[in-house]
Amino acid sequence: MGSSFIEYRDYGFWSFDRFIECLAREVAEDIVKREKLEDWEVKLVAHWRLQASGGFMGCVHLKLDEFLTEEERRQQLRKVVQTVVDQHPPGDDPIRQTGVLLLQLLDGNLMTDASSPLDYMVDKKLYKAQQLKI
Repeated sequence: MGSSFIEYRDYGFWSFDRFIECLAREVAEDIVKREKLEDWEVKLVAHWRLQASGGFMGCVHLKLDEFLTEEERRQQLRKVVQTVVDQHPPGDDPIRQTGVLLLQLLDGNLMTDASSPLDYMVDKKLYKAQQLKI
């Protein structure tokens, strides 16, 4: 299973692609439930659906810096990510844990970079236990 680095404002986290893909798909699907989408949201949904397709092993890129060019956009996306996180049970759910890392990153509370120790990384054993499907 490949892993990718999710970056925003020069910080980020590593996660296994499958976890990122599932989270991106769920966030995109939650966004499209709304009646009216802004242009940047339509582009984000299209990009995140593509990234969730499983064809980017080791290169899943959410383009957070490109999409979140204004504070209002960051807040809107953060709200949707929180909604998705809340739909997963507390504990060892890898999508929830990946979403929590993304929330910390969006809030500026995750100060790791690509060379930081991986002690925060969601355990790949959870992948097999959860039998994730995209």
